Amino acid sequence: MSTDFRLYVCDRNLSVAQSFAYAIQANTSFRVAGTESDGQHLVDQLKTQPCDLLISDINLGSIDLFAATEKLRAQGIQPKIVVLTDTHADHHLAQSVRMGYDGYLLKTDPLATILDNLRRIARNRSVYPHEGENKVYFFDAKHDRYKLRPSRRWMDLSMRQVEVLKQLAIGHSVKEIAKTMHLSPKSVDSHKYRIMHKLNIHDRVELARFAIRHQLIEP
Repeated sequence: MSTDFRLYVCDRNLSVAQSFAYAIQANTSFRVAGTESDGQHLVDQLKTQPCDLLISDINLGSIDLFAATEKLRAQGIQPKIVVLTDTHADHHLAQSVRMGYDGYLLKTDPLATILDNLRRIARNRSVYPHEGENKVYFFDAKHDRYKLRPSRRWMDLSMRQVEVLKQLAIGHSVKEIAKTMHLSPKSVDSHKYRIMHKLNIHDRVELARFAIRHQLIEP
């Protein structure tokens, strides 16, 4: 693989990002362009220091990877993106497929496996955990990519609605959610109505049960 293939590694624990970056650079021909621990800072960095492959955990402080991806794509910055995290929660797998990410890898896998999968992804192959197949997504051989299975009600929610759902489920008020997500209370109320309508749920207790049952929040 050419050394011109540039990677950026991001994790909310900067030392973790730096450790993975060191391991990648020491064991492959990839060139690490930089590391970051915050989602908004990542967006700002990639404006002036583009990369070919972004390797990142999902939770990144100020904004998560999904929100950072939307901001990058709005500016025409579209590197390959690979999730590198410590869990294969269904909602994260589903959102990653929905976003068209090129891979979803686990930090707990052997380093050699992670590096081998990164090489495959650099060669335009998608890599996702077997745990999600037949339950969350399937591989569409004709189009050579993963697609979501239409079997879970929450998969119909937008990424922003999933975040509002999680905030509601853990007991945050509309005003608190609006402040955290930089939205107006009216927008949050609108999302809340659409969420409950789509899920056919009409009170917050049942909403919390739904979120726990589908691993959107921890009990």
